[in-house]
Amino acid sequence: MRILSIDSAFGRALALLADVALVSLCLTLTAVAVVPLGAGLAAGNFVVHQLVREEGSRPWRTFWRAFRASFTRATVGWLVWLALIGAGIYELWLLNNAEVLGITAGDGNGIIAGALRVGIISAFILLGMIATWFFPIVGEVAMKEAAVKERGAQEQFSPHAATISPTPLASAHAQVASVRPPATFLSLLRLSAVAALRFAPVSGVALALWCAPVVLGIFNPQVGASLVFFYIVFIPAFTLYLIALIADSQLRQLVPSRGKKHASTAASDWK
Repeated sequence: MRILSIDSAFGRALALLADVALVSLCLTLTAVAVVPLGAGLAAGNFVVHQLVREEGSRPWRTFWRAFRASFTRATVGWLVWLALIGAGIYELWLLNNAEVLGITAGDGNGIIAGALRVGIISAFILLGMIATWFFPIVGEVAMKEAAVKERGAQEQFSPHAATISPTPLASAHAQVASVRPPATFLSLLRLSAVAALRFAPVSGVALALWCAPVVLGIFNPQVGASLVFFYIVFIPAFTLYLIALIADSQLRQLVPSRGKKHASTAASDWK
């Protein structure tokens, strides 16, 4: 039957669902130990953006390649993010359950405590918006850097490498021009913060997509319990895929392909 053919719309949809489920499985495996989840998010974002662009991704193999390539920077970002969120939750707990230095006593101090709560929640929102860009950017940058290294190694050991340029001097200039220093953690964090504010509507929608299942589970525990299985099997990667659908064009501006440049972004400022 043509409807079951891999070339049919139905067949392509099934293949996409299978790929997304495989990415969710990979994310679940990285989440078991908590610490590697940052690299898992970077890798998962890279794979789903490939799926959105229809670049013929092989999810399992590509995920673990991206996981290795982005591990250091993504893990540092993930641990910093967890520490900040944990500190904010602890501060909220103190405000709600204890009189800390008299901050919750009296009308005036009650206003201060309310302002602190608003500030902490606002910080949570901003951190979430930055995170929605940080992990996709880290995944894209890490894989582009890995591709450049692989091409350099192939050219270096290729028997035809000497014929790339007519003169050794021109070849040396070409190699120097093509080399780009690895993006540092701070430069990627700065770029993510710029993206979170510049593309604020997209950042807000992405954050809402991440929060929706959690909020639903909190306010409706029965539904939340039934979502646990689907969250583990499918929802994380499906959420990443939905975000990629609305954010892929912006991500390509932030992390342009080799030889391309977008003047209004900070991608050219990697140091």
